[in-house]
Amino acid sequence: ERQQDLVNKILGHWGEEKSSDYNPDRSDALSHTFVSSSIQSTVNKIKEETAENPIIAITGANFTESDGSVEDLAKKIKIDNRPCLLLFGTGWGLHNDALEMGEFMLDPIFGADNDYNHLSVRSAVAIYLSQLCSELGL
Repeated sequence: ERQQDLVNKILGHWGEEKSSDYNPDRSDALSHTFVSSSIQSTVNKIKEETAENPIIAITGANFTESDGSVEDLAKKIKIDNRPCLLLFGTGWGLHNDALEMGEFMLDPIFGADNDYNHLSVRSAVAIYLSQLCSELGL
């Protein structure tokens, strides 16, 4: 609840007119963000807004097997013509419930030494989103 309150506070800040005038791009990007109490409630909201069940793509630094790369996921999104919900695990991984919901296991990002967990989750999110948006032409 405290994390949700913090995120709502941040979203509220960037929704204010003064903040929006200061940085309209950030304000616009965050206007598409919402806080959810569970993965299932997020899936339900996506389905409500798009009339499609999203592809649930999961990834984590501790994955030892996967279904493919960002390019493979982009192809699946295009072929299935469905939205995608990306779930990111930490070095500790994702909860088993989240793993079971996953439809596509995305390759982890490896550095030069594949045994070293070298990225923060926020860095991995930025890399994956940049690559995925590029692949989808967004």
